[in-house]
Amino acid sequence: MNSPLKLLYPPSALSIRIRNALSWLFFAPIAFTPFAFTSFTLSLIILAFGYSSKSYSETNNTNTQKAAKETLYVAVASNFSKPFKELKVAFEREAPYRLITSHGSTGQLYAQIVQVAPFDIFLSADRTRPEKLIQKGLADDNGSLLYARGRLALYSPQYDAEKLLKSRPLNRKTKLTIANPKLAPYGAAAMNLMQTLGLWDQWKKQVIRGQNIHQTFQFVTSGNAQLGFIAYSQAPEKKPDSTLWLPPITSYPPLWQQAVIIKRSKPQGHSSNKAGAAALLTFLQSDTAKSIIQHHGYLINQEPHILKKKAEEGF
Repeated sequence: MNSPLKLLYPPSALSIRIRNALSWLFFAPIAFTPFAFTSFTLSLIILAFGYSSKSYSETNNTNTQKAAKETLYVAVASNFSKPFKELKVAFEREAPYRLITSHGSTGQLYAQIVQVAPFDIFLSADRTRPEKLIQKGLADDNGSLLYARGRLALYSPQYDAEKLLKSRPLNRKTKLTIANPKLAPYGAAAMNLMQTLGLWDQWKKQVIRGQNIHQTFQFVTSGNAQLGFIAYSQAPEKKPDSTLWLPPITSYPPLWQQAVIIKRSKPQGHSSNKAGAAALLTFLQSDTAKSIIQHHGYLINQEPHILKKKAEEGF
């Protein structure tokens, strides 16, 4: 007659260990002899070793799979940091690449690339820097993408943003923050808008310049500035309507955002990951990526558009 243990477990080395251990536990005489106790203990040790070996093997296989993913180094303009976190998760879920991202102003990232920073792809907040990289032979003319058009927003946690801007500073302590126009396209757009509105002269002595749009947002949310020009994608979701003003998109230079594949070889003889960069460009044209980008307040073309020359103004 077959024992219950034989019915539950297929005959294998591990099942024999389990059967022997349980047999000692449940079917041995109540009074254990020293030999019986020692055999029982050894059975449990062997059983535990078998399970621990299996667990180690599974963990090792998982780590090997993670290590098998190629690394892709991505330079991302600060305004696009928030949506790119979601894009990164979605891309890594489907593609055999692991993304390492660096964030900063477009001007700072451009300077780093010129100085041979090891990036595979650059997601700029303008078209000017990617075009310059192409001209310098540092980026691929056939590997560029107009991935979004950004929107400028004026934000104040305490005041009616538009009303405060168009009046005059409450006092000398009232500060307006913008990103450095020389480094950040959003800062240049903010300055251009204020000059167009005839407001720059009355505010310029009250302006605090951030190194990038992320630092600008920190200035206004921390209270170091009473209002600030930020990327619309940075605006808090829960806010009174009056605290955020969206200037007409035609009232400042278009914030075209272009991505480009970097050609320069990495230090220590490691060439750039062009295949991975191309895969990311393709992903940015997918419905999944478009949905994420639009959710964060950006405008995109209705159809995918790989740039071979400068895009026409407007949508």
